[in-house]
Amino acid sequence: REKMATLKDTLFYTELKKRRSDNAVIYRGKLLEISEDIGGILEYIRVTFPDYPDHGIGHSYRILDYVAKIIGAQIKYLSDTEIFCFVLSALFHDTGMSLVGFSSKNTLRTKHPENASKVIDAYYNKGYLNVKNAHRIIQVVMYICKAHGMDIDEMYKDKTFRSVDTINGDT
Repeated sequence: REKMATLKDTLFYTELKKRRSDNAVIYRGKLLEISEDIGGILEYIRVTFPDYPDHGIGHSYRILDYVAKIIGAQIKYLSDTEIFCFVLSALFHDTGMSLVGFSSKNTLRTKHPENASKVIDAYYNKGYLNVKNAHRIIQVVMYICKAHGMDIDEMYKDKTFRSVDTINGDT
């Protein structure tokens, strides 16, 4: 049996681990906490979609691995906050499929990129994302999760996609 990857195995986490800034240190700790919480939420997807390919926490780690292969050495140019937001987005992106109360599984599946925002917002409102400027960070994460349901032209036309901001001293 193959050992399941962990967050600590990802290039994004190891990059944050190399960095000594206050942001990197705080983000590393929060990502470990959050990945455990989100792992439990994502396991619920199997209950709702037992015939669907695995969308547990391992799926999120595979996405991080695939993107890391594309980015490669360029990862060093990402800010600590960009890495944090991207990892959070990979963790949360399918959480919208864990919600209940939808008229059909197809509706839930179709709307899950947007519905991830409901899970992110609930997580934030319970105080679990306790980092400086968390309210701004979750806006970025919500957008990235929503964007994984957009087509590329729609995303490029979106002014939010093109905006540049600074959070916690990072771009």
